Amino acid sequence: MELTVRCPNCKSNVPIGYPICPYCGFDLRPIIRLKARRELTKWDILKRVKKALFTPWKLHRDIMIAPDSLGPLILILILSMFSAFRTTMLIGKFISLVKLYEIFRVDLLIILSTVAGLFLYTVIWIAVSIYVNFVVKLLGSRPDISLTRSITGYSAGILFAPFLVSSIVTLMIPNVIDITVISYFSNLSRTIIFASAILYLLSLSDAVSKAYAINRVLFFILSIPLFLAAFLVF
Repeated sequence: MELTVRCPNCKSNVPIGYPICPYCGFDLRPIIRLKARRELTKWDILKRVKKALFTPWKLHRDIMIAPDSLGPLILILILSMFSAFRTTMLIGKFISLVKLYEIFRVDLLIILSTVAGLFLYTVIWIAVSIYVNFVVKLLGSRPDISLTRSITGYSAGILFAPFLVSSIVTLMIPNVIDITVISYFSNLSRTIIFASAILYLLSLSDAVSKAYAINRVLFFILSIPLFLAAFLVF
């Protein structure tokens, strides 16, 4: 049996593959997304998270059909944990973890750092979504906040590998009080994070241009302020 949606404008039953009602021209995409979102399970979301981490280029179509916010929150939590680990290891290069534990509980430090990262990245996610909506509208398309929020969140999956490499680089910092050496490795780690911001913008531009049928290059150019903001945050 073919799946259909009922057009609220002309009351016709339209096959779900049609984004626009063939009878009256009404935009059915919000209705199709709502229907698909209701059928989305927690297991589907976990599979999306896996795709976002390892094969993000295969995820865009799924998001456009049924956007969600739980998956991006899981990704943000994962990135927050990496940031907390990296911060703790960096502090441990100045103060040994044994001495650090005498001053402050390391496990509590990791938890607090994770919570702080979760809050910070969530605020960034919301801010980026608002900015992307503004750019999409500027380029002549009609933005959907739930779709934009899902795209900006899942696109962060491409940051997983750079964050992992950055954490490994932090571990490579020698346990000596040599500001020059520590500064070198810290800057290398930051460079990796900044490079990942470019990858994120490329992935975001690809997804947004497909979702809203806008020019990818123009969107990328107008999104450069997001990259500049990354320098201020990190």
